[in-house]
Amino acid sequence: MEVTIGDLALDLIEKICVVVHFAYIITRTKYFAQVLNRQIDVRNGAFLILVFGAFSVFGTYSGIELPSGAIANIR
Repeated sequence: MEVTIGDLALDLIEKICVVVHFAYIITRTKYFAQVLNRQIDVRNGAFLILVFGAFSVFGTYSGIELPSGAIANIR
Protein backbone atom coordinates (compact mmCIF):
# COMPACT_ATOMS: atom_id res chain seq x y z
CA MET A 1 0.00 0.00 0.00
CA GLU A 2 1.44 3.34 -1.02
CA VAL A 3 1.06 6.27 1.31
CA THR A 4 0.38 9.59 -0.37
CA ILE A 5 1.36 13.01 0.85
CA GLY A 6 -2.33 13.85 1.26
CA ASP A 7 -2.81 10.90 3.62
CA LEU A 8 0.21 11.92 5.68
CA ALA A 9 -0.87 15.54 5.80
CA LEU A 10 -4.37 14.58 6.91
CA ASP A 11 -3.03 12.34 9.70
CA LEU A 12 -0.62 15.00 10.93
CA ILE A 13 -3.28 17.72 10.81
CA GLU A 14 -5.56 15.48 12.86
CA LYS A 15 -2.90 15.11 15.54
CA ILE A 16 -2.12 18.83 15.50
CA CYS A 17 -5.82 19.56 16.04
CA VAL A 18 -5.76 17.41 19.18
CA VAL A 19 -2.85 19.44 20.55
CA VAL A 20 -4.51 22.75 19.64
CA HIS A 21 -7.75 21.65 21.30
CA PHE A 22 -6.01 20.78 24.57
CA ALA A 23 -3.91 23.96 24.41
CA TYR A 24 -7.11 25.98 24.13
CA ILE A 25 -8.56 24.21 27.17
CA ILE A 26 -5.35 24.79 29.15
CA THR A 27 -5.38 28.52 28.38
CA ARG A 28 -8.79 28.76 30.06
CA THR A 29 -7.56 27.43 33.42
CA LYS A 30 -6.83 29.60 36.44
CA TYR A 31 -3.26 28.28 36.58
CA PHE A 32 -2.47 29.59 33.13
CA ALA A 33 -4.11 32.95 33.89
CA GLN A 34 -2.01 33.30 37.03
CA VAL A 35 1.17 32.66 35.05
CA LEU A 36 0.17 35.33 32.54
CA ASN A 37 -0.34 37.72 35.46
CA ARG A 38 3.17 36.82 36.71
CA GLN A 39 1.82 35.10 39.81
CA ILE A 40 4.05 32.07 39.46
CA ASP A 41 4.33 29.67 42.36
CA VAL A 42 5.29 26.03 42.72
CA ARG A 43 1.80 24.73 41.91
CA ASN A 44 1.51 26.78 38.70
CA GLY A 45 5.00 25.81 37.61
CA ALA A 46 4.39 22.12 38.26
CA PHE A 47 1.08 22.27 36.41
CA LEU A 48 2.65 23.84 33.33
CA ILE A 49 5.61 21.45 33.41
CA LEU A 50 3.23 18.48 33.43
CA VAL A 51 1.01 19.90 30.68
CA PHE A 52 3.79 20.84 28.29
CA GLY A 53 5.65 17.63 29.08
CA ALA A 54 2.52 15.70 28.12
CA PHE A 55 2.31 17.72 24.87
CA SER A 56 5.90 16.78 24.11
CA VAL A 57 5.34 13.08 24.79
CA PHE A 58 2.17 13.08 22.68
CA GLY A 59 3.99 14.82 19.83
CA THR A 60 6.75 12.24 19.90
CA TYR A 61 4.67 9.08 20.20
CA SER A 62 1.89 10.08 17.82
CA GLY A 63 4.20 9.96 14.82
CA ILE A 64 3.30 8.27 11.56
CA GLU A 65 5.67 5.67 10.14
CA LEU A 66 6.57 6.31 6.53
CA PRO A 67 7.24 3.53 4.01
CA SER A 68 10.97 4.35 4.17
CA GLY A 69 10.99 3.59 7.90
CA ALA A 70 11.24 7.22 9.01
CA ILE A 71 8.73 8.64 11.47
CA ALA A 72 6.91 11.91 10.78
CA ASN A 73 5.76 13.51 14.01
CA ILE A 74 4.28 16.84 15.06
CA ARG A 75 7.16 18.04 17.22
